[in-house]
Amino acid sequence: MFRKNNNQIDTVAVLMLYLMFSILVIFTFMTGIKAYNSIRHKNDDNYSLRTSLQYVSNKTKAYQKKGAVAVDKLNGKDVLKIMENLDGKEFVTYIYENEGMLCELFIETGTKIDLSWGTKINNIEIFEIEKLSDKLVKIRTNDTVPLIIAIS
Repeated sequence: MFRKNNNQIDTVAVLMLYLMFSILVIFTFMTGIKAYNSIRHKNDDNYSLRTSLQYVSNKTKAYQKKGAVAVDKLNGKDVLKIMENLDGKEFVTYIYENEGMLCELFIETGTKIDLSWGTKINNIEIFEIEKLSDKLVKIRTNDTVPLIIAIS
Protein backbone atom coordinates (compact mmCIF):
# COMPACT_ATOMS: atom_id res chain seq x y z
CA MET A 1 0.00 0.00 0.00
CA PHE A 2 2.85 2.39 0.75
CA ARG A 3 4.38 1.63 -2.60
CA LYS A 4 1.27 2.79 -4.48
CA ASN A 5 1.13 6.06 -2.51
CA ASN A 6 4.86 6.61 -3.06
CA ASN A 7 4.40 6.19 -6.80
CA GLN A 8 1.58 8.70 -6.79
CA ILE A 9 3.62 11.15 -4.72
CA ASP A 10 6.60 10.67 -7.05
CA THR A 11 4.39 11.25 -10.09
CA VAL A 12 2.85 14.38 -8.57
CA ALA A 13 6.31 15.69 -7.59
CA VAL A 14 7.65 15.16 -11.11
CA LEU A 15 4.59 16.85 -12.62
CA MET A 16 4.98 19.79 -10.23
CA LEU A 17 8.64 20.15 -11.15
CA TYR A 18 7.74 19.98 -14.83
CA LEU A 19 5.01 22.63 -14.31
CA MET A 20 7.43 24.92 -12.43
CA PHE A 21 10.05 24.49 -15.16
CA SER A 22 7.47 25.30 -17.85
CA ILE A 23 6.32 28.42 -16.01
CA LEU A 24 9.92 29.61 -15.60
CA VAL A 25 10.64 29.02 -19.30
CA ILE A 26 7.53 30.98 -20.30
CA PHE A 27 8.41 33.79 -17.86
CA THR A 28 11.99 33.97 -19.20
CA PHE A 29 10.71 33.97 -22.77
CA MET A 30 8.22 36.78 -22.07
CA THR A 31 10.89 38.86 -20.28
CA GLY A 32 13.20 38.42 -23.27
CA ILE A 33 10.48 39.56 -25.67
CA LYS A 34 9.78 42.63 -23.55
CA ALA A 35 13.50 43.55 -23.40
CA TYR A 36 13.90 43.01 -27.15
CA ASN A 37 10.89 45.21 -27.96
CA SER A 38 12.16 47.95 -25.65
CA ILE A 39 15.59 47.96 -27.31
CA ARG A 40 14.07 47.83 -30.79
CA HIS A 41 11.75 50.76 -29.98
CA LYS A 42 14.66 52.86 -28.67
CA ASN A 43 16.74 52.03 -31.74
CA ASP A 44 13.85 53.00 -34.03
CA ASP A 45 13.45 56.32 -32.22
CA ASN A 46 17.18 57.04 -32.41
CA TYR A 47 17.26 56.14 -36.08
CA SER A 48 14.30 58.41 -36.76
CA LEU A 49 15.94 61.35 -34.97
CA ARG A 50 19.32 60.83 -36.62
CA THR A 51 17.67 60.55 -40.01
CA SER A 52 15.70 63.76 -39.45
CA LEU A 53 18.76 65.71 -38.36
CA GLN A 54 20.83 64.33 -41.24
CA TYR A 55 18.07 65.26 -43.68
CA VAL A 56 18.02 68.86 -42.44
CA SER A 57 21.81 69.05 -42.45
CA ASN A 58 22.08 67.77 -46.03
CA LYS A 59 19.28 70.06 -47.20
CA THR A 60 21.07 73.15 -45.85
CA LYS A 61 24.44 72.05 -47.23
CA ALA A 62 22.89 71.78 -50.69
CA TYR A 63 22.06 75.53 -50.59
CA GLN A 64 25.27 77.27 -49.61
CA LYS A 65 24.66 80.51 -51.54
CA LYS A 66 24.86 83.63 -49.42
CA GLY A 67 21.52 84.35 -47.77
CA ALA A 68 19.84 81.20 -49.11
CA VAL A 69 19.24 79.68 -45.67
CA ALA A 70 17.43 81.55 -42.90
CA VAL A 71 15.57 80.93 -39.66
CA ASP A 72 12.02 82.22 -39.48
CA LYS A 73 8.64 81.72 -37.82
CA LEU A 74 5.62 80.55 -39.78
CA ASN A 75 2.22 80.43 -38.09
CA GLY A 76 4.01 80.48 -34.73
CA LYS A 77 6.36 77.58 -35.54
CA ASP A 78 10.11 77.61 -36.05
CA VAL A 79 10.98 77.00 -39.68
CA LEU A 80 14.15 76.61 -41.62
CA LYS A 81 13.70 78.68 -44.76
CA ILE A 82 15.71 77.91 -47.90
CA MET A 83 15.33 80.36 -50.78
CA GLU A 84 16.23 79.75 -54.40
CA ASN A 85 15.67 81.20 -57.83
CA LEU A 86 14.44 78.87 -60.58
CA ASP A 87 13.85 80.16 -64.10
CA GLY A 88 13.58 83.72 -62.83
CA LYS A 89 10.99 82.90 -60.13
CA GLU A 90 11.65 82.93 -56.40
CA PHE A 91 10.81 79.76 -54.50
CA VAL A 92 11.17 78.87 -50.84
CA THR A 93 11.48 75.55 -49.05
CA TYR A 94 10.23 75.46 -45.47
CA ILE A 95 11.32 72.70 -43.10
CA TYR A 96 9.28 72.56 -39.90
CA GLU A 97 7.43 70.38 -37.41
CA ASN A 98 3.68 69.97 -37.79
CA GLU A 99 1.50 67.60 -35.76
CA GLY A 100 4.45 65.45 -34.66
CA MET A 101 5.96 65.18 -38.13
CA LEU A 102 8.99 66.83 -39.72
CA CYS A 103 7.63 68.41 -42.89
CA GLU A 104 8.98 70.10 -45.98
CA LEU A 105 7.04 72.56 -48.11
CA PHE A 106 8.37 73.84 -51.44
CA ILE A 107 6.33 76.78 -52.70
CA GLU A 108 6.59 79.97 -54.72
CA THR A 109 7.52 82.99 -52.65
CA GLY A 110 4.55 85.14 -51.69
CA THR A 111 1.99 82.31 -51.75
CA LYS A 112 -0.27 82.03 -48.71
CA ILE A 113 0.81 78.97 -46.75
CA ASP A 114 -0.98 76.29 -44.77
CA LEU A 115 1.36 74.10 -42.72
CA SER A 116 -0.69 70.99 -43.52
CA TRP A 117 0.42 71.23 -47.18
CA GLY A 118 3.94 70.07 -46.37
CA THR A 119 5.31 66.67 -47.29
CA LYS A 120 5.75 64.52 -44.18
CA ILE A 121 9.35 63.41 -43.78
CA ASN A 122 9.59 61.66 -40.42
CA ASN A 123 8.12 61.44 -36.91
CA ILE A 124 9.49 64.12 -34.62
CA GLU A 125 8.11 65.70 -31.46
CA ILE A 126 10.22 68.84 -31.13
CA PHE A 127 11.89 70.93 -33.83
CA GLU A 128 13.46 74.09 -32.48
CA ILE A 129 15.71 76.29 -34.60
CA GLU A 130 17.92 79.04 -33.28
CA LYS A 131 20.21 81.30 -35.28
CA LEU A 132 23.46 81.49 -33.33
CA SER A 133 25.19 83.87 -35.74
CA ASP A 134 25.13 84.85 -39.40
CA LYS A 135 26.88 81.57 -40.19
CA LEU A 136 25.57 79.13 -37.56
CA VAL A 137 22.15 77.60 -36.91
CA LYS A 138 21.34 75.31 -33.98
CA ILE A 139 18.57 72.71 -34.39
CA ARG A 140 17.21 70.72 -31.46
CA THR A 141 14.89 67.75 -31.78
CA ASN A 142 13.40 65.85 -28.84
CA ASP A 143 16.06 65.15 -26.18
CA THR A 144 19.03 64.81 -28.50
CA VAL A 145 22.23 66.78 -28.58
CA PRO A 146 21.57 69.84 -30.77
CA LEU A 147 22.81 69.89 -34.34
CA ILE A 148 24.83 72.97 -35.29
CA ILE A 149 24.92 73.72 -39.01
CA ALA A 150 27.20 76.19 -40.78
CA ILE A 151 25.37 78.28 -43.38
CA SER A 152 26.57 80.89 -45.85
